[in-house]
Amino acid sequence: MRRGTALLVVALFVGSAPPAAGRTSTPTLSRPAFDALERAQALVARDRPDEAVAVLRGRLEGDRGSAYERAVLQQSLGVALLAQDRPVEALAAFEAALADDALPEHARRQTRLQVGQLQLLAGRIEAGIATLQAWVDDETRPPASALVLLGNAYAQGGRHAEATPWVERGIAAADEPVPMEWLRLAAQLHLVLGEPRAALPHLVRLTRTSERESDWEQLVAVQRALGREEEALASAQLSAALGHRETSAEQVELAGMLLAAGRPMEAAALLEHGLESGRVERSSANLGLLARSLRLGRERERALAAFERAARESGASGDWLELGQLQLEAERWEDAEAALRRALAGGDVRERAEAQLRLGVALLQQDRRDEAASAFAAASAHSATRRDARRWQAALQAR
Repeated sequence: MRRGTALLVVALFVGSAPPAAGRTSTPTLSRPAFDALERAQALVARDRPDEAVAVLRGRLEGDRGSAYERAVLQQSLGVALLAQDRPVEALAAFEAALADDALPEHARRQTRLQVGQLQLLAGRIEAGIATLQAWVDDETRPPASALVLLGNAYAQGGRHAEATPWVERGIAAADEPVPMEWLRLAAQLHLVLGEPRAALPHLVRLTRTSERESDWEQLVAVQRALGREEEALASAQLSAALGHRETSAEQVELAGMLLAAGRPMEAAALLEHGLESGRVERSSANLGLLARSLRLGRERERALAAFERAARESGASGDWLELGQLQLEAERWEDAEAALRRALAGGDVRERAEAQLRLGVALLQQDRRDEAASAFAAASAHSATRRDARRWQAALQAR
């Protein structure tokens, strides 16, 4: 999970003016402290936080003042240090502001929230979790952002099961549009916990507006994992339309999905275009996929040409076997024989048995009975082809 998280709020300068003559007010700041606070606030507003830090530290190094006065000055120092992008020092100042429990309630709550966030940023994960959990527990209606922040804190600590309910609560309480990072966090948490079905709605919602490739790829992966192949194919095609899925592997995966969906000619068109443009790697495997797509699309001649290219480039027994089978279907007996003899030169035992069986058919169709009988006998020695081989042997003897 991501270690950092943006601060939810910017702490405000707090404090009360010194009492007017004849009047008392509790709590109040001394005139010097109030003046220092006012100067610091003006300096920060003018983007001069370094000078504000100097003013506040100068005052804190002076007389002790009341606990309230020092808490307000420390809290304001934290604000100025944050404006300088010095979060570690800001955290120390905010913690000092809370030490004596002297801040007004609103300022105390706000500062505790800042402390929790800064503890996370400083890598003090468990401390940050404890601070934020206490803050949320004390709030009647904590904002959605705080709920998600707490969930993110638990996630940073590897406590994913505890993180998930807080993130879900934050998303449910949020106004539209829900920040995309929250949806990503929720989806990731569910996936880490092995809950793809719970992750799916967040990914669907996320991709309504996100064009990030990783969001779309995760959606496709989850849909496929859940067996929702039609939805996965639609998502993959939308992703491609957004300019994603441009690598060879991604193009081939999409072609395979189209083929599995019974759309072989769309798969073939995608592969042919990819091979021509160089986007799809010209490998025997990809040529074989093109050939199978064309074959299923009943484009026999184009499929034959693709199978032959694949077999010649790979030299693999399986590719020659497929080419031989297609040539048998096209009743090209001599071409089938040549391809099947190439298949016999390699491959495993089963592939060689399949090649012997089909070779026997090619030889029988050429009326080369003795050679066909030898091929069927070789095929009958393997359990995977024994039954079909014996049927052909019986047919041969009956002729």
